[in-house]
Amino acid sequence: MTLAITFGDKNISKWLDGILLVTRNVGQNRVPQLDQVGKSDGKMLSYIRADEGTIVVTAIVRTNVTEKRRFLADALTTSTPTKLIFADEPDIYYNAISTGQITLDEAYLHNTLTITFTVPDGIAHSVATKMFDNMPYKDVPVNLLAGTSTPVQATGNGGTNNVFSAYTFDSELLKDVVQAGDSISLSFDWSVAVQGSSGTLIAQLNKAPWATAMGPTINMSSGSGHYSTTTIADANWATSLANGIQIRLDGFTKTITISNMKFEIGTTASPWSPNPADPEYYSNTIMVHNGGTYPVEPVITATMHADNGMVGIVNDRPGIL
Repeated sequence: MTLAITFGDKNISKWLDGILLVTRNVGQNRVPQLDQVGKSDGKMLSYIRADEGTIVVTAIVRTNVTEKRRFLADALTTSTPTKLIFADEPDIYYNAISTGQITLDEAYLHNTLTITFTVPDGIAHSVATKMFDNMPYKDVPVNLLAGTSTPVQATGNGGTNNVFSAYTFDSELLKDVVQAGDSISLSFDWSVAVQGSSGTLIAQLNKAPWATAMGPTINMSSGSGHYSTTTIADANWATSLANGIQIRLDGFTKTITISNMKFEIGTTASPWSPNPADPEYYSNTIMVHNGGTYPVEPVITATMHADNGMVGIVNDRPGIL
């Protein structure tokens, strides 16, 4: 039969003149642990586990035997398991390594080649892998500002154009995260220690075009509030070297707290969420990589709300949920 076989990045079938036999077996190589109990007949099953698997390919080599022998030896000699893919099941691969002596029986009219592949993990892997997780922020617009889970505070000096830095675009510039024509929404909460305090605030970019269309000026006499504005980025935004948002205070002498700031691409402001670069983005989550039939280690990120705590998973198959 004709069957394309790829090992690593090489199609070894081009050096074979025909496939006589492929032994891939059915399922895993299951090995039981049987223990003798006293003098009773039979044994007790303690557990059963999957051992390494084997795949044997038997093929014919009719022409250019000497040359093909060298090419096959080079392609099949690896020190670590390599992807082994058969053309009749292109959606899966085996992590395999050639073991034992690759035999080439040279006979009249045809020569028989036998290759034994050992599959250490004994399983097939999916070519199309997926990642499953329960991250709460993956389906909400991305907050382009980093570090916003920590509120920032500043005390005004009573003058005009008294600015302080709020948050930055995660080591990027505005021109790297915004294009001309994008709808941009900015939102945050603000509060002052003393209600009735005089003074105003306005949110700005920390470099040109500064406060262009960033929203209204807020009178802080009410003591607290939620700031939300949406605007359209123009050509100046698309070339801006600003790397974050700053707050301008005018005629204010008290302390102001800014929290839950979010700078996002969208026509309306969405609820606050951290930037993907922030550790809070992954807190209290479980991420599991699905490699098809391959057992995987889940990545669990949790926040303890006490001095001592534990996250425990009990299973008789370590690392498998």
